[in-house]
Amino acid sequence: MPNIHGLVSPELETPMVVLTSILTCWAILHLDYSDSTIAALIGSFLCSYHAYVMDGVILLPVIMLVIEKYRSRPPAWPAYVAAFFITPIPWLAVLMRGP
Repeated sequence: MPNIHGLVSPELETPMVVLTSILTCWAILHLDYSDSTIAALIGSFLCSYHAYVMDGVILLPVIMLVIEKYRSRPPAWPAYVAAFFITPIPWLAVLMRGP
C-alpha cells in the first residue's frame, strides 16, 4: 500500500504517522490555501490505514494544483514531477509489481 503503514517497518509506523500529522497540521496553519490543500490531501493519504493504488484518485487535485502553481514560475521542477505522476507510467509500475 502506498502509505506509511505499507512503506515502513511496524516499529517506525507510529512515529512516522505522528510526524506526518504534525507536519500536515503545521502546513495547514502556516501555508497559503493551495499549499494547505496539497498538504492536507497528501498527509491524509499517507496516514490512512487502507490506501490502495485506486485511491490515488485522491491525489489528482494535488497534482493539478502543483502543475497550476509551478508551471509558469521558477522552480518549475514540481510541475514536471506532477505532470509525470499524472501519466499512467508510475501507476502501472506499482500495479505490475509482483506479490
